[in-house]
Amino acid sequence: MRPQTADAPSVDASDVSYVLDAVNWSLGLSVTPGDLVSGWAGLRPLLAGEGGPDTPTADLSRKAHLSTSPAGLPVGLQIAAKPFDEETIYAAAHAFESATEWHRRRPPLAEVAPPV
Repeated sequence: MRPQTADAPSVDASDVSYVLDAVNWSLGLSVTPGDLVSGWAGLRPLLAGEGGPDTPTADLSRKAHLSTSPAGLPVGLQIAAKPFDEETIYAAAHAFESATEWHRRRPPLAEVAPPV
């Protein structure tokens, strides 16, 4: 296996172990690392880099991102975790709320005429 860099991820032993443990448990098999022919690792950025399409995007799919409106209000927060790992997502959301005041902000409401 080759060393991992930010823009060239590789499959490491912990990745192989994680997948094989899940496959063997769910399918009742005994697949070992020696049974594998190849592996693949890649990035799937869910955001565009600020410098355009040539911007390295390795960190974009690994970090939480908060988008704000022109008024400075949050419009989206991306948190990702492994499948079925909701506990991590909830912990990250709780940490974000604990560290910020975003959840207390509200948009200004326009005054409307009472119904006739």
